[in-house]
Amino acid sequence: MWISETPWPAIVACVLAAAVLFTVWYARAQIGFLLGSVACLALAGAAYVVEGQLVTESERLEIAIEETVLSVKAGDKAAVLDRISVKAPDVRGWFAAAMDRFEVLDEVRVKQVSVELKVQNSRAVTSFRANGPIRDKHSGAVGRGATRWEFTWQREADDWRIIRVTRLDPFTGEEIDRFAPQ
Repeated sequence: MWISETPWPAIVACVLAAAVLFTVWYARAQIGFLLGSVACLALAGAAYVVEGQLVTESERLEIAIEETVLSVKAGDKAAVLDRISVKAPDVRGWFAAAMDRFEVLDEVRVKQVSVELKVQNSRAVTSFRANGPIRDKHSGAVGRGATRWEFTWQREADDWRIIRVTRLDPFTGEEIDRFAPQ
């Protein structure tokens, strides 16, 4: 696992070390300090490249949320149900019922994603806001609202699967009924 979700602490440390070594080289004119400065700058570049290649578990979960929301928006029930654990039939049933009843319209945005890894990275709780319009397929009514969700994920094989879904009040953070009106 990478030391950070971002390469910037390592890059800043390398650049500061390069600046110190360059200053010492400038004062003493010893080639070793200049080579050390160049090496630190190369390490800073390497940290940037490596961070672009690594995907942390938190980042995988953020991607899973985005993919799930895109699948819901596209009406792809099979893809959504594939994200949900077979060990959570109630969650699978709820998602299927929600997708049968509602259509998520194009302007939905996911914001304020937070990820908390638990139980030696085998379980996680994510929280996010999904804002935008939905259409009730039965009545045709379109509503726009702010929603806040908490998904509990379980690591199964090499992928993350949803095992619990909690809808939260967007303002208080208290649990509310999943089908409650805005």
